[in-house]
Amino acid sequence: MQEGNKKYLFVVDSTDLFIEIMKEGYNSIVINSMEDVAAIADTLSRANMAANNIITIGCCKSSVNETIKKAIDDTRYIDGYKIFEGKKEYYALNPKEINENIKRFITEISAEKPKSDIIAPIRSFSDIEEKAVDWLWYPYIPLGMLTALGADPGTGKTFFCCYVAAKVSNGQIDDNPFEKPIQGNVLMFNAEDSPETVIKPRLRKLGANMDYIFAPENTLDPNFIPYSFADERLEFLFDMYKPILVFFDPIQAYLGAGIDMNRANETRPLFARLQGLAEKHNTAIVIVSHLSKMTTQDVYYRFLGSIDFMGAVRSALFLGKHPKDRDTKVMFHIKQNGTPAGDTLAYRINNGVWVPDVVTDVSELTPEDCTGQKQRKAKTGTKKEKAVELINKAFDERADRTNAINVSDLKKIADDNGIDWQIFARNRPDNVIVKHYGYGGDKIYFWERQEKV
Repeated sequence: MQEGNKKYLFVVDSTDLFIEIMKEGYNSIVINSMEDVAAIADTLSRANMAANNIITIGCCKSSVNETIKKAIDDTRYIDGYKIFEGKKEYYALNPKEINENIKRFITEISAEKPKSDIIAPIRSFSDIEEKAVDWLWYPYIPLGMLTALGADPGTGKTFFCCYVAAKVSNGQIDDNPFEKPIQGNVLMFNAEDSPETVIKPRLRKLGANMDYIFAPENTLDPNFIPYSFADERLEFLFDMYKPILVFFDPIQAYLGAGIDMNRANETRPLFARLQGLAEKHNTAIVIVSHLSKMTTQDVYYRFLGSIDFMGAVRSALFLGKHPKDRDTKVMFHIKQNGTPAGDTLAYRINNGVWVPDVVTDVSELTPEDCTGQKQRKAKTGTKKEKAVELINKAFDERADRTNAINVSDLKKIADDNGIDWQIFARNRPDNVIVKHYGYGGDKIYFWERQEKV
């Protein structure tokens, strides 16, 4: 749990007191029946919260206290159970007094322990049980781990996410690509697409079971606080809905304020925490990343953010466009740990539905083929060759047969042929040197071709 106001959970039996505590910036849950108590006790037990961080306040009945205490004791955290003593009508107290009392109890509870009491958790590998990786979709999306999905705009990443979510929501069906189809809940965190106008219509066309797919973000609520990877609310969502699959789209929307996505020391703790959630709940977490515009880099290095991101994920997928048919989308498996890479797969979007394309052969394509990168390189290469040709032609066609040409004339030749001057200048032949004459504002530059020996 994080330090500060969000470290502690206050369990109360008064709605008024619950409101006052929340106003002060602390977490609180209100209980009004033994059914509520049982549900909260179960939540606390599975959340493994330390007993001294669970505080009941006010006039909670002894049966309530004992039930919660037992839930905490069952998790083997028995180093304290604190009851906030107060008046019978405690919720009527001034909020300032509530805040002061809360701070006093937190100070008591969180007093630093002597260093001699601190035991570093360490295990011998002889005590560690080997476990096989479990898969949602072998070998593309593992359970209990992180998967990256990278794509350029217009390649259908949201369609793809909806396609996978729909398959999970339906479980065992004939055209499910998963080796062992699993039906379960899906959480779709999406900061770019409207759940009402984009995501739900696509899910509906894919025949998704809407009861199993959830949009945790209510952007229609003006008081909604955006999520981040460090958000403690994630733990409660995972615990409540037990999702098989979770999407975060895109990564930069969930890093949190003040986090530089290019600094490994800032992003590493976030990915570690997310990995902890995935492991604890055996959930497949897919994080979507846009690609940088550095088209000369391999696709692997174009995923936005620190390279730590690609180091943190177990698997990485890339969606691109077929170089000869832009309506065909291609999925590549560009990173895998301990398993062979999955086949490259083709998809099409037919009438708003993402469907596998089993006809188009994409086995020989590379990720760079499907970003347009090679085409851009070829185009640049053609311009380089054209620049060299024009430079030599300019010298060869000099009417006076001199070996010098004014730079202003060369710039006009480049401009007339649609070639950037920088490309033109960088491809000056080795036997052509730059010279000048004159001084100050009267200085004139020219290129001079030396006769080859």
